[in-house]
Amino acid sequence: MELKYLNKFDYFKDKDLSNRIDFLTNVLNRQTAFDYVNYLIEHNIPFTVCVSDIDNFKNINDTYGHLVGDRILKGVAYLFENCIKDKGVVGRFGGDEFIFIFENITEYDDVWNICHNINTTLSKFCISATGNIFISATTGVSRFPKDANNVESLFNTADKALYRGKKKGRNCFIIYLPEKHKNIEINNDRGSITGLDAMISQAYKMLTASNDIEKQIDLLFKAISNLLMYDHLCIETPHGLRFENCHKLAYTQHFEHVDYNLLNDAIITTGVFSVKDMDTIKGLNRKFYDAFAVQKVCSTLLIKISVFDKDYGVIRIDSTNTNRVWQKDDTILFMSIAHYIALLLYYNDKTLG
Repeated sequence: MELKYLNKFDYFKDKDLSNRIDFLTNVLNRQTAFDYVNYLIEHNIPFTVCVSDIDNFKNINDTYGHLVGDRILKGVAYLFENCIKDKGVVGRFGGDEFIFIFENITEYDDVWNICHNINTTLSKFCISATGNIFISATTGVSRFPKDANNVESLFNTADKALYRGKKKGRNCFIIYLPEKHKNIEINNDRGSITGLDAMISQAYKMLTASNDIEKQIDLLFKAISNLLMYDHLCIETPHGLRFENCHKLAYTQHFEHVDYNLLNDAIITTGVFSVKDMDTIKGLNRKFYDAFAVQKVCSTLLIKISVFDKDYGVIRIDSTNTNRVWQKDDTILFMSIAHYIALLLYYNDKTLG
């Protein structure tokens, strides 16, 4: 097996790699990656380690079969290797997890730029077996000796960052910072799908169940409306409301389209906007307040549906009669759904007009 780029790193110079390569993906196997990490720690060489987990891979395997899953693992491994081989090495951590090791690279900005490049490149990767498969990954990042001074602690901090990334909505990378992530407690059943993870995974399965994207969005929104009892759930487009669901117990049963420019102005910076009490925005944006108040909306959550500078609409969730404090899980769930919808529309060259 020839991985000549590895020769730039002292540990791999003239080393026989014939039994050190993962048979499926042609990157370093788990043991070799760990041996390299141990070597760097023993020689007190600063480095960064990233643990990257392909999002929703189990659902891809269950839906499209293991042959397609294997093609994805091979393609992702090749992409990872070409993204970073001038800076570090790639190994297969196990299953759908990969490990990146960057020797003598630990500065936050340098690590951020590398991870951002990997995520950006991966977001454009698509398997031709079906137009409905798009690939993303969540990555946890830890640095030696800044964050940990031994193997166990190093991977524990990377795991905390990875766990935070999954709770944030996946398709991201988190660089471990003790002031933010030190107190994160990882469930012992990490890897199992429960609670919010289960809902995100189920949303992905529903959206990719057929090539009729609009039909699948409609089915998903009906299911969410029934399960979570939102008063009003829809997608706002420049041309009107789509996929609208009103819960039978909602104080208001008739909702109207809101000026799309008002919505865009509210979410232009972060892609997310929430109001738990309309009175708080009354003095800040009277037009926004009036547009929702006339519909008896007390609280609203808006999530932009966009990718690669393509704008497809805004997911709108309303509460009437009583104020609602929007939970983190509400935001994470709909951010994930908005991202999936945007990618499906983009790769299938469709809109929600």
